[in-house]
Amino acid sequence: MDEQRHLAYLDLTEELLRCDSTRAPEILQARREFVDTGWVEWLEQAAIRQEEQGNLQGANQIYNLRDYAAILVSLETAKITAPFWNELWQAILQSNCNSQVIEPLLRANLDKLTDAFAQILPSLAANLFSTIPPEGWTAIAGLFVNFSNLMFHFPLGSRASNLEIAIAGYNIALDVFTQAELPQQWAIVQNSLGAAYNNRLRGERAENLEQAIAYYQNALQVYTQDSFPEQWAMLQNNLGTAYSSRILGDRAQNLEQAILCHQNSLQVYTEDDYPVDWARAQHNLGIAYRGRIQGEPDANLEQAIACFCRSLLVRTRSVLPTEWADTQKNLGVVYCDRQQGNKARNLERAINYLQNALQVYTQTEFPEKWAQTQKNLGVVYWQRLEGEKAENIERAIACYQNALQVYTKAEFPETWAETQNALAAAWRQRILGERHQNLEQAINCCQEALQVRTQAAFPMYHAETQLNLGLTYWDMQQLYLAYSAFVAAVETVEFLRSEIISGDIAKRKLAEEWHQLYINIVEVCLELAVNEPQYLSKAITYVERSKTRQLVELVLSRDNHSIFPPDIASQLQQLQDEINQGQQCIQSGTSANSTVLAQKLQKLRQQRNTLQDSYLAVGSRFDLAPFLASLDDRTAVIEWFIGLGFVRWGCSFS
Repeated sequence: MDEQRHLAYLDLTEELLRCDSTRAPEILQARREFVDTGWVEWLEQAAIRQEEQGNLQGANQIYNLRDYAAILVSLETAKITAPFWNELWQAILQSNCNSQVIEPLLRANLDKLTDAFAQILPSLAANLFSTIPPEGWTAIAGLFVNFSNLMFHFPLGSRASNLEIAIAGYNIALDVFTQAELPQQWAIVQNSLGAAYNNRLRGERAENLEQAIAYYQNALQVYTQDSFPEQWAMLQNNLGTAYSSRILGDRAQNLEQAILCHQNSLQVYTEDDYPVDWARAQHNLGIAYRGRIQGEPDANLEQAIACFCRSLLVRTRSVLPTEWADTQKNLGVVYCDRQQGNKARNLERAINYLQNALQVYTQTEFPEKWAQTQKNLGVVYWQRLEGEKAENIERAIACYQNALQVYTKAEFPETWAETQNALAAAWRQRILGERHQNLEQAINCCQEALQVRTQAAFPMYHAETQLNLGLTYWDMQQLYLAYSAFVAAVETVEFLRSEIISGDIAKRKLAEEWHQLYINIVEVCLELAVNEPQYLSKAITYVERSKTRQLVELVLSRDNHSIFPPDIASQLQQLQDEINQGQQCIQSGTSANSTVLAQKLQKLRQQRNTLQDSYLAVGSRFDLAPFLASLDDRTAVIEWFIGLGFVRWGCSFS
């Protein structure tokens, strides 16, 4: 939201809260351009902030105003929407929702296809159902499903709003298609809702994916492998794509679950009987192997290449051009990361595959796919070994900027932030132009990305961007700011470690992946210590934190009853049990609200760490100064270090 609109919402809200209730209509009429769904959402967030600050009375006042605003927006939308809806419904009814009839009408009314229309659709449907005998409800519900399917795939207007309308239509159908009365229709709509939430742009991405997984699992209650093998395979494939993208839970376990789901689908989808579905499952399996954490990285990438190449046996450009382009794009991404073979040659192959995809994915016909491919091409040019380095970076910047023509913060916040982060790395390494200006551009891009890549919503990406920001500040010799950014990255990485429940292998790989971060923060501390000696103890602190995490965990698991009094050991075990149970609920998709549960788990971890650290000096938040203060003059401290060259490095993006 732009600053001007934010201030307008704030001013309108404060005036309404101060005024006599009789003046409210006059104030609202004078500022009717701000009485919209954006204001309703703004009021919701403002009320939540008041609650978090303990001001329950203020929160209740804003909630009441939010409810009043929502009614006003609905009434205004109804005035505008009613004629359009009447025309649209007649066309749906008379044509049996024929896309050739409906799409021209939608194209002529793109301004009506808004979030507000999605919000008012249930009441319009309720009015409609009230005029029809119950025996006709099933047919009407089927038309709502068809309309939602059409909106799901409609290429024009706001993609985010189109999906909100599709979700509203599917939910309307579920009032008729119950599991008890019409199980197969119910399962079809559950699958459709899963797909809609998997692609949803509104709301928190993490929660949307949890919803998608839950809907797919609901559908599997009806579509079992024995009774409906084809539908079961379809759902296994869909569930696998959701687990591949899943944010909450243990990333390594999510990808193993994705691989299992896709392999399940291939039990039914054979190349001979279901060639197109088989190729799609192979393609999706390749995506899961591409991101896999368990196993050997090189072997996983080779598996991914094999899966993509198998899918191209069916996905030819002449028969399935868009699917062919999608697999070409993914092969480009894998070859960018590939370690086997000649690296320079792999990157050239990656460029060729991505340029192949752009032959089909034009900006006009496939804007989102075009932007995604441009972003990936930027990654390859950023790493390219052949050609002039300066020219390759210029090409990378141009590709990222192309992608940002489509990836806006409003419509694609997560991918917009990812592209901003990648663009920051390219500006930081730019050779042409004035160095200071390039670094300022990089900082601006990182700060933009961090508006979306928060620790709560996207912890791994938050750490990645904080690292990128720290490296840029370091290049500018703004050492205090570099130190602060690295600290934020370390805090997030250590949070991610606490999330892992799949075992020591995943923890070791996480430590290996982020080892350079600890080297960076230690070196910055050493530079700061030249003028401020207290940073020397901070350097030693981060050396310890980088190498003792595993040791501390082993000590705690083996000797906790000798370290802690019995009542404290019991409290720690209870806290850990509750954390594990909550984490399992998140990972299995059985929690009612994963976002709220994740926030609760964070508080539990803080309680556990505080209690643990009060008895164990080298616990979760090791700090050298208080540790030394706890020792007497008869205690010796032995430090060991592994000789490492302090290497400056940049981020790698995929």
